[in-house]
Amino acid sequence: MPTTSPMPRLLPTRSSSAAWSYASRAVPMITGADRRSARHRFYAAPATTPVELSLPPRLESWDAKSHPAQLGLTDFLDHAELDLSAHLRAEPPWTLELAVGLPTTVPLLDHHDLDNYLYPLARRLGGRRLVAARATKAFGPRSTARLDTARPSPPPDHLSVHHLRTTASAQTTAYKRQIHTQLVAAGASCPPPGTALSAVIGFRHSPRRNWLGLWKPTLDALGPLIGEGSRPWSPRDGAIVELVLTSTVDPALGWDVEICAAAVPIRPTRPSDRRAGGSGGLSG
Repeated sequence: MPTTSPMPRLLPTRSSSAAWSYASRAVPMITGADRRSARHRFYAAPATTPVELSLPPRLESWDAKSHPAQLGLTDFLDHAELDLSAHLRAEPPWTLELAVGLPTTVPLLDHHDLDNYLYPLARRLGGRRLVAARATKAFGPRSTARLDTARPSPPPDHLSVHHLRTTASAQTTAYKRQIHTQLVAAGASCPPPGTALSAVIGFRHSPRRNWLGLWKPTLDALGPLIGEGSRPWSPRDGAIVELVLTSTVDPALGWDVEICAAAVPIRPTRPSDRRAGGSGGLSG
């Protein structure tokens, strides 16, 4: 049965991010009352200096290769790979961090999903060499990224977490339904619309799984935890302004996937608190 453990009080802190960020006192990674959380590995933030990106990050695109959205994404990825060329010399496995700066003319908590910013960059940089991916979004004129050798860190304590297991292919509705059903059975509750969220999702999977391919279908099924949208499998994931994704490989799982998922409300810093430099509110 899915279980949960206690939730801490998260406080806003000043961030040195290029994009002023929503921040908690500690990275909200996963722990739990039972030993299932201990089977997930956790990683500190990259220790490298954030690099200002030459072009604004682009969302994943499913359009044809000749479509302007695809061309713009490819252009961004080409530049980002050059921007991070020094970081790419680090010994894998890696942790990737992306801080997205958005104009004040866009609704911060609607659309602009962090996983859709992270996914194409992680794919370009070699997803199987990544064991953790982290992102923030906030209003600001610049975006930064950094990559480093993954450094294990102890799991923080007392974050409410749901433990889930799937047996279906991630490309099927059955996968999403299994996650959604378990969250409902566990009594997951979501905050009201307009609430900024910090979310962590940990995956345990076999080496046969491409863990990047688990991101989107898992988030699509988190409606009971982050809020349902107006259409099936389209939750309010735009409200997530801090996101941590982690990978733990276990050959014994076969095609099953074990998931730890947590999401907590956080409060924004004031626009007057914006500062230049840094890497985002997800401190290590």
